[in-house]
Amino acid sequence: WIQQTCSAMSKGSRKIDTTDHHVHHSPPVVGMELDLRDPDGIWSIATVVKVIRKTSRTYDVVLQYAGWNSKWNEKVSWEDSSRLARLFTYTRRVRALVKIFSGSKKGACKETSKLWPCRIFFRMPHPGKQAAAALLRLEPKILLKPYFPEFISKKFYVTLEDYGLWLKTANLCAFDASSVVRPKEG
Repeated sequence: WIQQTCSAMSKGSRKIDTTDHHVHHSPPVVGMELDLRDPDGIWSIATVVKVIRKTSRTYDVVLQYAGWNSKWNEKVSWEDSSRLARLFTYTRRVRALVKIFSGSKKGACKETSKLWPCRIFFRMPHPGKQAAAALLRLEPKILLKPYFPEFISKKFYVTLEDYGLWLKTANLCAFDASSVVRPKEG
């Protein structure tokens, strides 16, 4: 499913409204989230961690990729429309129930796995960039952010990184609405 999505993106088959995706219409603010294209052509969610004013109307920003530590931060010109876009112009976020628990630690959840409500963040290749899609297909994990993380870390002993946690992509599957059994009317 993930591979099909990346393949479709690399072929440019997904329609993206880029008519007004530029972020430079307003000044940058620390904490602002946006889409950032890395040097490999992969769009990721990033957060502005520092604003550097160059002139009265131009800025550089230091951005931290969601789910990555600060060693991967990048300094980018705010006016660089080829690398910056409004949040979710290219990236995607979906809500899902995800198996993130295991009963391996003492005092942890007794069942072998539990479902927990999460947001899954999809890094996406730039449309038409097949090399970026190929790199994404090689990634073994995907970023997710559980709802109520403070409850998870105390109750179930799940270690959360700064932005969320990385889950093996093999643990994800597409939702098939045709397999849902509906109650009979009557």
